Amino acid sequence: MLKNIEIKEVYKTIKESAIKANKEATKTTKIVKKEVVEVSKPWIKLGKKAVKGGVKMTEKQQEIALDAIKEVKGQLKESANRFQKIVKK
Repeated sequence: MLKNIEIKEVYKTIKESAIKANKEATKTTKIVKKEVVEVSKPWIKLGKKAVKGGVKMTEKQQEIALDAIKEVKGQLKESANRFQKIVKK
């Protein structure tokens, strides 16, 4: 069997190694996070432009659709008036 002192030394070594590994992992995570943020900035900017452009395009499409609906409504009214005149004759 291992002596009590040997077990304490092994535990101490494992604990120190875990602390070092944790510090290194934390440091690496911070570096990766910083790089991800930097790399993402242009994509975020592009995404904002795309959303803004998409909203403008949607507004324009709605205007076109409303104009088309108004035009069709006018044509239907005109056709209804013509049809009534034909039927009355």
